[in-house]
Amino acid sequence: MLQGVSELTRLLFAEPSPSPAKYWLARTGVIASAQVRLPMVEVSAELAARLDQDIARRTYAGSQIGVANVA
Repeated sequence: MLQGVSELTRLLFAEPSPSPAKYWLARTGVIASAQVRLPMVEVSAELAARLDQDIARRTYAGSQIGVANVA
């Protein structure tokens, strides 16, 4: 479990902005939008793909143990 938290933390802080965290929260339905205001920029396409993979992995793992969403 600690390894999973460590991996997510690395992803969320991979770029110097709150954009990765906002992207993850929006994709998991916690917030409505990942939109950021200048001077911040949106999450890069590469990191977005990595975050999407993490969300899919967590969602699949959660469904295997009866958890409704990502944890």
